[in-house]
Amino acid sequence: REGERQEISVRECSIEAVKVLLALMYTSGLPEDLAHPSASTLIEAINLAHRWDSRHVVRMLAPEVAKALDSQVIEAAMEVAVLLNVPKLLHECRQFYHRARAGDEGRLRRRPPHSPALHSPAAAAGPMARDHEGPIWD
Repeated sequence: REGERQEISVRECSIEAVKVLLALMYTSGLPEDLAHPSASTLIEAINLAHRWDSRHVVRMLAPEVAKALDSQVIEAAMEVAVLLNVPKLLHECRQFYHRARAGDEGRLRRRPPHSPALHSPAAAAGPMARDHEGPIWD
């Protein structure tokens, strides 16, 4: 069906997440118009990358999800960390949870204005160099 119509239907995902996934798959970076995706977009994109078996994109997105943690996405991020076997993301989620319980959540919204891992092909090439079946972002 996709071959006949020359289109791929992507359900249960925002157009922003698809754009992030495709940009990272093909350029290992994000163009200016996608420079600062929301935490929920990053989580959608990492799930989509996993569904499309794009491990290098999962490796690029996992640290970005960790940087973007806030109370709105912590459950989804923790689910991603467990289901995709990303121990460092799970650790960051647990740390966020414990700090939030201690009343420190306001300071935890710590997403930097520019995240070099998604904007520099050279920075992104590090995790892409390894392709093994163990945990992602270890």
